[in-house]
Parts: sequence; structure tokens; C-alpha cells
Amino acid sequence: MSDSEPGSRRAFERRKLDLPAVCRAPASPHQVTVLDISYGGCRLRFDHLDVPRGSTVILDLRQAQLSGEIAWSAAGSSGVKFHRRLPSDTAVFVGLEEAPAPAAEDEPDRYDAPAAGLSHWVRRVLGIAAIGRVKRA
Repeated sequence: MSDSEPGSRRAFERRKLDLPAVCRAPASPHQVTVLDISYGGCRLRFDHLDVPRGSTVILDLRQAQLSGEIAWSAAGSSGVKFHRRLPSDTAVFVGLEEAPAPAAEDEPDRYDAPAAGLSHWVRRVLGIAAIGRVKRA
């Protein structure tokens, strides 16, 4: 049974990782490994720290800073429940979402002056009534 199927304790699918990160728990930084992650939380491995349940932590990933609370802790691993849902750009970074397809580019922006507009301007500057005819006074 996957984590996202009915009857599962977890509300979100989890993605297995082996991602080094820095976790501030409670205030001092510690090197951790993110073992898995979902939109609602993650599992961390602390090498030399036992973080008590209920502690607030701040997790620094390469591109994001996530805050949460320790939901459980056992044998060097801790479960973190995020205070806010994982942002979409971070979900792409950790592999929970596919990167959005780049928008199809139309032709490059360029200015094509209409031929009639240019000839009108030339006629006014040169005092010519129409191309090929001279303005009569």
C-alpha cells in the first residue's frame, strides 16, 4: 500500500531521498540527511543528536528553507511535520513534481513597419503627394 492510498496514515506520497541538508534544531545548525520527503513533512537522519518531540526545526535545503515540528524521534531518525505545504518549486527540486514545460515561444518580438506607413512618412518629409507624383503648390 502506498502512502497516498486510502487507509494509509499519511496524506501525501513520500519520495525517498539521500539529500544532505542543514537543520537548525532547536537553534544551532546540524548536518542531517533527508531520507524521504512529502508535501507535508520529511524524515531526517541526525548523526549525533536526539531531537525531542515537539521541537521546532528549520531545514535548509539548497534552494529552500522549511520550518516544521518534530512529530516523532527514534534511533537517530526524526519525522518532521512542515508548518506549511511544500512549495511547488521545492517539490520539483526534490522530485515530487515534474518541472513545468517551458512555454512555447512565438516568433521573436520584432517590429515590422508597414510599407504604407514608411512611404507616408517619406512623402511628408519630401513634400511629395504620392509616390511618383510631386506635390503641386
